[in-house]
Amino acid sequence: MDSESNDNTAYIADSLGFKVYQHKNILTNYGTYKGKGEGLWKSLFVLKGDIIAWCDSDIKNFNARFIYGILGPLILNDNISFVKAFYRRPLRIDSSYLKGEGGRVTEILVRPLLNLFYNELSRIFQPLAGEYAARRELLEQIPFYTGYGVEIGLLIDVYENFGLEKIAQVNVIRRVHRNQPISTLSRMSFGILQAFLEKLQQYKKIMIIKELNKIYNQIEYIRKEYFITPKRLEEKIRCPMIKIKEYNEKKLVLKRKAGEVSPIS
Repeated sequence: MDSESNDNTAYIADSLGFKVYQHKNILTNYGTYKGKGEGLWKSLFVLKGDIIAWCDSDIKNFNARFIYGILGPLILNDNISFVKAFYRRPLRIDSSYLKGEGGRVTEILVRPLLNLFYNELSRIFQPLAGEYAARRELLEQIPFYTGYGVEIGLLIDVYENFGLEKIAQVNVIRRVHRNQPISTLSRMSFGILQAFLEKLQQYKKIMIIKELNKIYNQIEYIRKEYFITPKRLEEKIRCPMIKIKEYNEKKLVLKRKAGEVSPIS
């Protein structure tokens, strides 16, 4: 699932025999937004399986365990519906790696928030992990943030609507990827914080009395000068896929093909 990336992701995937979709071309009647969450939401429309597994495409040490690890609990235990991967995340500095120093947004922002408001979820080692799997019947009932807030939004919604007992986590050992600069992590944190606060209000843990600001002032230091660049960063939200007419029509067609539903005479 691609969003017109310019780093050859689509070309590489296509050359390996994978079917590549541009998410702007899916469910076009509903428009399109930039962001990872938009791609995940629209992938539900394209995929046909009862179990959906997602993995980020920038993992440098990708191994089959990333797939069978997150699928295992769903296959072996009917009571599990949502599985997150966890792993050690090294931070690369120059040519060396610092063990356990990666995942800066998780450790500085998300884990403290979970400890404050969702102590049960503070036991999830990698709440922002991009490697996770779930049963379709669960995912189709949950709204999706279109941007950086998608992972924390899904985790909280699964917990609030289905319970902690439906969630599992699996150790896939180690994950190495391109560490983002602080400026990018700062914008990411802004989007995640928007989503987190909205979920806190939705589930009546806090009351927000003023509309959240959507303009992020990015401060940069370039050639011995400071610059402030306002950027609009707004976490849009997609309704549960089960509410989309085209999705339900497609599900019905697939069930008829599988013989689960009798054809209309």
